[in-house]
Amino acid sequence: MAATKKNRKGTPSKDIGGPDMARTRERSQLLDPNGGSAVKIEDFEMGLAKRVALGIPCDFSVQSSPDTHMRVKKLVCKVPRGMFYIRGIYVANLSCLSGDPIDAAALIDSHVDYPTMTPANRMRMDVSYTGLVPDDLKSMPVEDTTMATVLKMLSEIEAESDLTTIRARIKATIEKMPTFLFSVTASGPSTLTA
Repeated sequence: MAATKKNRKGTPSKDIGGPDMARTRERSQLLDPNGGSAVKIEDFEMGLAKRVALGIPCDFSVQSSPDTHMRVKKLVCKVPRGMFYIRGIYVANLSCLSGDPIDAAALIDSHVDYPTMTPANRMRMDVSYTGLVPDDLKSMPVEDTTMATVLKMLSEIEAESDLTTIRARIKATIEKMPTFLFSVTASGPSTLTA
């Protein structure tokens, strides 16, 4: 039986520390785990993504900034093995990858501990696409995704003297090609504004 105490009017009232209230506090923590705390911490995710033309090897960077203070604790990248290699990871202006490039497929569920970022900082990944076309995508018109197609198109416009026209034709050709979305999700504890 819960202990009782007298309220201001002198009548007995149920103690706020009783088993019913303990259960209520426990359940309310599910909705507001930061209840009663001056610093509010939640887990957030931040995406880094870029679409690449299938079959054409290239180097690129993806980057993003958090909207609040964030410490990345986990990276997830679901790509076929051998398709993308990560050459560099930079968080809050610090290099977090040393040595040889790593296969992005190794980041299927990678636990990390990177420096805390503020909204003024960025997370950047330097990535190389090898040109590999996954088996399940080979049913697409692969002949249109090869470097040979681009080289053929370049030879056709070699006579063009206007650089703007040449760039526009290259861009239009690449935009018609099947693409693959390289995507990494970074997640970890972040502060909320009180």
